[in-house]
Amino acid sequence: MPTKSISKEVSEQQIQAKLNQQAKQKAMVEAVLPFAGLVAIILFFTAATHGSFLSLSNLQNLLNQGFIYTLCSAGAAMIYTLGCLDLSVGVISAIAQLCAALLMRNAGLPAWAGLIVCILVVVFCQSITAVVSATLRVPVFVCSVCMLNIGNGIMQYACESANVTIDFTQYAFWNQVWVKLLFLILTIAGVVFVYYYTRLGKDLKALGENPTVAFQSGVSKLKTTWLAFLVMAVCVGVASFFTIIRSGEVSPATNSTLGINILTAMILGGFPITGGTRSSIVAPIIGALTVVALTNGLTLMGFDLGVDEYISKPFSPKILVARVEAILRRTNQLNMEGS
Repeated sequence: MPTKSISKEVSEQQIQAKLNQQAKQKAMVEAVLPFAGLVAIILFFTAATHGSFLSLSNLQNLLNQGFIYTLCSAGAAMIYTLGCLDLSVGVISAIAQLCAALLMRNAGLPAWAGLIVCILVVVFCQSITAVVSATLRVPVFVCSVCMLNIGNGIMQYACESANVTIDFTQYAFWNQVWVKLLFLILTIAGVVFVYYYTRLGKDLKALGENPTVAFQSGVSKLKTTWLAFLVMAVCVGVASFFTIIRSGEVSPATNSTLGINILTAMILGGFPITGGTRSSIVAPIIGALTVVALTNGLTLMGFDLGVDEYISKPFSPKILVARVEAILRRTNQLNMEGS
């Protein structure tokens, strides 16, 4: 009997060791796969566009596109760690841009003050979602849908007669590459520090993994949820400011697909949608870069195949008309030169 008992224990230990090894291998594959996918996409589009994908001008385009998605996705990781889904990010960003643009144009607000306005507006809107969700026990997704509809109504009313515009050429300093890189590095570093080296990050993972146990351990759902939305709001506010000073125009369609693009980035980066302890900041960043690389690479391939013009959705009717007029001018000029 003792011999059989010992052999049984050895067998169970071997099985457990094998299961642990399989779990480690699976975790390693899940961690490496998003990186491998991003590298494969870069190599594919570099070859398909004959090197245009990694040209200096296109790298600047990648930075401008990736700057927004990376900031918003890294901030949204705080909410997704709770196992929550927020689709109102895009319209809240548009409202922040609207407020900043009106104050910068009509009241002569300096650029740095416009940045603060963007952050404060996003903080205010996101705080409503956080407080309502935590106090009334309404899912964040439901609150975000309500905020989405309210925000769309505000944007439609504000831009009913015409889109709000600013002279973006006055803010050339803020559109420089090194300025954006500086803000990107500092903001991401701050999010990483909060996520991994403060109690907030641990409380987020605890609530996402098991809300009941987290509550019994003394984790405040209201405080933790609001702080998570606060961190995300800062990221989205910074991204909103750099969006308006680059585009110079706010319309009802501004950032309308941002929420879906963030969700796509989370999935492509391997972020667990249910949140919990397996969540990480790296996943949304890799996912955001993958989304940008796919969008940019497919656009370049279209031009290589013979496309003359490309307008990304959503777009303003004024931009569409301007592009058509530009094509007609080029066509008429070529006809005159040919004749």
